[in-house]
Amino acid sequence: MKKFLLIYMVTLFVIGIYLLNKDNKELIFKTGDSLSLSINSYNIHSFDDYYKDYLKTKLEDYIIYGYQNYRIGELKRDIENNVKVGNRYIQNILIKSDLVIIEIGMDELVMALNVSDKYSYLDGMVLEMDKLLTLIRKYCKEKIVLVGYYNPSTQDKQKYIDYINDKYKELSKKYNLKYLNVDELNNKKYFIENNYHLNDKGYYWLNSNIVKAIY
Repeated sequence: MKKFLLIYMVTLFVIGIYLLNKDNKELIFKTGDSLSLSINSYNIHSFDDYYKDYLKTKLEDYIIYGYQNYRIGELKRDIENNVKVGNRYIQNILIKSDLVIIEIGMDELVMALNVSDKYSYLDGMVLEMDKLLTLIRKYCKEKIVLVGYYNPSTQDKQKYIDYINDKYKELSKKYNLKYLNVDELNNKKYFIENNYHLNDKGYYWLNSNIVKAIY
C-alpha cells in the first residue's frame, strides 16, 4: 500500500511539474500571395494585428512569408529548397508551427477565369495544391487553415469559384485541415471594383474569421 501511494505521489509530482513548465505560447506561420500579406488596393500592409487581438494564447512568434503574384508551385519549390525566412529556415518553421495559415492562388484564379478552358486550368491548380499540402503536412503536424477563394470578378463566374472551392474542401478532409469558406466576401463592399484585393472591411472579416475558426 505504501509503495502504491509513493508511486501515486511521484506521478502527481511529475505531472504537476510538466503542467507548470508546459509552453503555452504559439508560433503562427502565415504564407501565400498578396492576400496573405494583407495588402489592400492602396498597397498598404495592415490588419495582421487582428490575429493578436483575437488570440486566446500568447504568441511565441508570428511569421509571414509571401509576396505579390506568389504561386502555389513557387511556395512548394521554396519549401523543397528550404529557403531562409528571416533568421530561420522554412522547413524548421513548419515543424515548429502550432498554426499554419495558407492564403495562396488568387493570382492564378484570376488568370483561370480569363482563359478559354477554365476547368483544365482550375484542375491544374488543385493538383498543385495537393502537392503543396502533401509537403506541408510532411513537416507540420499541428493546425493548418486553408483559406478558400472569394469571387474577384464582377461578372457571373461563381460556378468556377464554387468548383475549385469544393475541390479544396476535399483536400482539406484528405489532409485533416481546417478549410475556411469565404463566400461572405462575394460582396462589393469588401473589395474595390476592378481590383481583386480586399479593402479594409474585407481584411477585417478575413483575418478575424481565420482566428475564430481556430480559437
